[in-house]
Amino acid sequence: MPQLQAYLIHHHDPARQPQRQAIGLLLQQLGIPLTAISEQPPLLPLPAGWRGRWRVLRGSQARLAADFAQRRLRQPGRRVELLAREARVRAKQLLQLLGCPEPQLAPAWRQLQLERIVSAKHAQAWQGALEARADAALVFEDDVAVMADSLQRLGALLEALPPLLQRYPQLFCD
Repeated sequence: MPQLQAYLIHHHDPARQPQRQAIGLLLQQLGIPLTAISEQPPLLPLPAGWRGRWRVLRGSQARLAADFAQRRLRQPGRRVELLAREARVRAKQLLQLLGCPEPQLAPAWRQLQLERIVSAKHAQAWQGALEARADAALVFEDDVAVMADSLQRLGALLEALPPLLQRYPQLFCD
């Protein structure tokens, strides 16, 4: 059996405590060590004026670019169509953000910060797996629903893992 390391990404939401416990129990039954990654910086207030608008725009445009890059990778035959669609969506987003009243930008700013924080936690999990010299890392967020057949399904995935690790020496399942 390959050396596995599991990570649970969360922010101490009391409503998700049952999910965190269920994930921990599931991994305990499989004998997989679990590391919680929960510390995070406080959310920053939206900068005032054009500076805040610019930061929301930059973050939104970066997210959009990453999304469309993934779409082009999955659907290479639609590259030109997706590039044109991305340009339309970017222009629409730009106009919406420029015309949006400042108080309505706050939810977008909060969401961008949360996405950045969660991405940093995923990167921390990757780094932890590399430092632990794990053959594979499993990363869970605390919104995962553990079902009655989760133990069986995850067990089947782990049984299929050794041949995959031969093909892909370092595997990260997120």
